[in-house]
Amino acid sequence: MNKIILTGTQGTGKTTTLNLLFENKKIKKKYVKITEVFRSLAKDYNMPLNKKSTTTTQTIGFNKYLEKFLLTPKFISDRGLIDVMAYTLYLFNKKRIDHLTYNYQIELFKHYHQQELFDEVFYFPIQFPIEKDGVRDEDEIYRKEIDSIIRSLLINYKIPHIIVKDTFEKSRDLILKKIL
Repeated sequence: MNKIILTGTQGTGKTTTLNLLFENKKIKKKYVKITEVFRSLAKDYNMPLNKKSTTTTQTIGFNKYLEKFLLTPKFISDRGLIDVMAYTLYLFNKKRIDHLTYNYQIELFKHYHQQELFDEVFYFPIQFPIEKDGVRDEDEIYRKEIDSIIRSLLINYKIPHIIVKDTFEKSRDLILKKIL
């Protein structure tokens, strides 16, 4: 396995599990960690996130993830195109993203998932209260809407995935067992 995606809405344990995975020497040696792309956009360029995200934020974030995924031979990422597409769909449905951006992203999303750009997708459903960190949107209804869109994308596009619903340590161990 070379290209691993952890997917799910915000606050489901993806980044915590990713960080635990990279405490393993074999993982550190074999994989590149891809994380915090959107947080970097917000921090470095003062771009709005979550419900306030814009066409520009979504386009740059999508393209940055796609570039990293295409250019990195072996990685584990705490977000995938599934996540980015879910947020874009949410924003498109709220009329905050234009048709051009939506069409561009959905076509690339379909293309790369049909091409099986990723070897394994691990889906993290909501199971923890959202952690207040000053970046995440704390609206539980919004969080559930994004989770629902992610689940719909996984099902509608027949994306094979493994559901990860346990403690961080058990989630890490499940993933380690599958990829090593």
